[in-house]
Amino acid sequence: MTTPKNPLRAALAAGLMALAAAASAQAAEAARPQGTLIVSSNFSTRLGDWIEASRGFAELDSTAGHAAPSLRINIPGLGMEGVNFLTHDPAWLAALTSQKTVDFGLRTQTNSILYQGRQVPRDLIVEIRDYDNPPVDHPYTSVWAYLGTLRQANKPWKWMHATIPDTTATALPEGWSGYGAEDAKGHPFLPADRNFADVLAHADEILITTLVPGYLYSMDVQWDVAVDDIYIARPAQ
Repeated sequence: MTTPKNPLRAALAAGLMALAAAASAQAAEAARPQGTLIVSSNFSTRLGDWIEASRGFAELDSTAGHAAPSLRINIPGLGMEGVNFLTHDPAWLAALTSQKTVDFGLRTQTNSILYQGRQVPRDLIVEIRDYDNPPVDHPYTSVWAYLGTLRQANKPWKWMHATIPDTTATALPEGWSGYGAEDAKGHPFLPADRNFADVLAHADEILITTLVPGYLYSMDVQWDVAVDDIYIARPAQ
């Protein structure tokens, strides 16, 4: 004889399982990729080593972060730049080549990216620039990689990162691209006389931006995005 199920108990069990699954997903989301920190910034009292380059629309937000404050980019309109901040700090530049393998990342929260009344996603990249001996018709040479995609669903916070598997490699690693020359269609690439390790070794600037090389962007965008816990680390083996 089969014992009939208790509907209330079944519903309670299903609810607990759903909560457990949600908690597990949230825990996985909250965890920084494993590794040993080389340099980091959590905007604890100020921008620190980083310079905000979004025309003054970024500020420390004392109400949000891990823990607060965080850097919040709030652009009410005409915001082509979007997320756009950088560092020239020697400690960050040296960290790029301090280990054979390094991981660059940060935590983001996308409250809103509004274009003509609708929410849109935007890619976030890290770009490493060398301004010495700029190539013809270009202000600098760079290598860059996607960190992730900013979208309103990325709440409350999301880790994004890119890995350099070998900082001494001359060829561009998988997932990395170059800037400093263009093909006939305007697609950027690394100049023939430069290589990946060379750009890293002579880096003058690290930029975190939503302006991907080779693309044009509308200025009719309203931004509300926060970032926190930027780091360069040696990934766990």
